[in-house]
Amino acid sequence: MKIIQNLYKEYNEILSRYNEIVETKKTFQDIIEEAIQNALQNADWKQLRHFNYKQSVNQKDGYLWNPIFYKADYETYKQLKNFLSNDIKMDDIVNFALLFSKKFLLAKIKKEILDAKWNTERIAKIFEKQRYEIIDISDYVVKLDICPICEHENFAIFMNEDALPHGNCFRCGFTGDIWGLLKESADLFVDNIETVWEILEENSQERDIETQKIIGKTNGVRGFVNEKNVEKILSETKGKCMYMEKLGFNAQEMEECDIYYRDGSESADCNESNDFRYRVIYAIKDINGKVVGLQGRSIFDDEQEREHKVLSDNFWKKQYWENLEITKEQKNNKKKKLTSRIINTVGFKRDENLYLLYKYVKNPNEYKKVVLVEGPKDAARVYCYRLDGVAVVATLGNSISERQIELLMEVFGKDIEVILAYDSTDDGIKANIATYEKMKKFGFSRVKILVYPKKNTHDRYKDFGEMVAPRDSAFYQIVTRKIQHAIDEAVDIETYRKKFGLISDALETQKTQEKSFRDEVNAYFLSCVTGKMQKEKEMEAEKKKESIQADKSIIEKEKLVHEIMEDFYITETEARNLVYREAV
Repeated sequence: MKIIQNLYKEYNEILSRYNEIVETKKTFQDIIEEAIQNALQNADWKQLRHFNYKQSVNQKDGYLWNPIFYKADYETYKQLKNFLSNDIKMDDIVNFALLFSKKFLLAKIKKEILDAKWNTERIAKIFEKQRYEIIDISDYVVKLDICPICEHENFAIFMNEDALPHGNCFRCGFTGDIWGLLKESADLFVDNIETVWEILEENSQERDIETQKIIGKTNGVRGFVNEKNVEKILSETKGKCMYMEKLGFNAQEMEECDIYYRDGSESADCNESNDFRYRVIYAIKDINGKVVGLQGRSIFDDEQEREHKVLSDNFWKKQYWENLEITKEQKNNKKKKLTSRIINTVGFKRDENLYLLYKYVKNPNEYKKVVLVEGPKDAARVYCYRLDGVAVVATLGNSISERQIELLMEVFGKDIEVILAYDSTDDGIKANIATYEKMKKFGFSRVKILVYPKKNTHDRYKDFGEMVAPRDSAFYQIVTRKIQHAIDEAVDIETYRKKFGLISDALETQKTQEKSFRDEVNAYFLSCVTGKMQKEKEMEAEKKKESIQADKSIIEKEKLVHEIMEDFYITETEARNLVYREAV
């Protein structure tokens, strides 16, 4: 049987490493059988084709090949023979299966090799690479500064002789092995294995990180953020963006607000950069002004238009949709990501940063108010209007984390006036109320909620991003005054609730208590009335019973009168006197 030479080399190289480490040995025949079973279950066999095999090295077209012996078992052959034809031979079927299953099978073998070599030093290397602090390390335990799942302080990973290294967190309830802890490092489990393999096995001497005992904390980014990818994506952006220009942003404002545009050009050496094609990119910086992640927003606002663009794109057709080596699950995951309106660089945690916050670190006392909005576009809009004494940051979603609140306190303190300006949608209104209560718990005393102005007689602006005006028009000044007025006229929470017909928790509790009291009073009077009626009914029944008994007594006495008259031959008057006198 002919096996494509490059495929054979790739599989054989990893197979040799596997057989050196793992006691249970594998053969190339085992690989073929696994590949065929995987392809039978998951592959699109309509893409099966004939491979042109070279008859000699000098032949121009075709594939070099290696001869191997393979014989399918009878059940497998019955399934495969349906694909055989004059053009398609068994060699083609096997090579198709090996190509389709390559990424999955190689990752599976790599995982088995990695699982056979775990020790505390290798565990420490992985989590150091992901920017976690190693508090302590011994032969049987690695202690991290925080839990990788919930970020609760202090987390331990234990070696296990009979199983994989494992950890558990009493706060979030996580209990699992090391792969469960690493699951957030990549979009796919296969990609996660490749990341760990690259750190531990490829050029391991060059990548070696000295593991030592460290006491203390770090302000580094949590999660695996590939800084080279971030730099590559930014280097491939273009200066001009018609999409943002239509929204009223000029080149200077985009540069000030760290906004970039990635066109449709393809990146040859950075796959993550290709994910950001046709997207406006917001560079998110920490309070020191260092880029810690990117958020990309598609220039196609319509969901159907986005999906059509992704599926019809020639680059993605070649890389994913028509690629035999990619499984259906991988294709679906990629499609889900690419058709999302907003994506982030892998490992970026939005709840640990506030967009544009670094702009105010040097001179926070110049600002009397800080406006909180959902998205970076809204924050950039307010920032570019240059409102006097007004700072603006984006929480990158319609909620605020404890860490983001701590960042606000670190820069502005608790005494600054906070204006909550999430979207004027149902979700945004609820988010404003929830964030208000959260800010109050953290000690912010001056918190208000913004009510967006009306853009016509029926509708309000959804957010600041909608408040667009050409800079050189009279309308620009009108919009500026509208934004300033909305911020100045922000309201307290009770006024905000009334504005949107919402009941406060206190009022709702009061109404519930009042209703409960009314129900108790009504139940009492009802019981009184019911009891009185029941008593009257019982008395009536008693009277009726007595009446019936009286009637029965009279009938019995009359019957006795007639019996005495017949037995003693006396008159009725004499008999009555005898009967009724006896009764008396």
